Amino acid sequence: MIDAATIILLAIFGIAAALCLYAAATGAPWFFNSPGSILRTLPRPAARIIAAIIALAILTMAAIILHDSFPSLS
Repeated sequence: MIDAATIILLAIFGIAAALCLYAAATGAPWFFNSPGSILRTLPRPAARIIAAIIALAILTMAAIILHDSFPSLS
């Protein structure tokens, strides 16, 4: 059974990954030009690729957490 903390964590990871994938796919200037972002120092194509890789890493972390929540499925 999944507890409330795991559901909240999965929701946060899902929202973060979706936002990052959206920004990588559309090249959203509000995402890449935000103050303090390390991505704004890179050329836009490279920043979009890195953002997509980060989004996939976040989704992988969420999948691992979800997989570990159901040990009977392994």
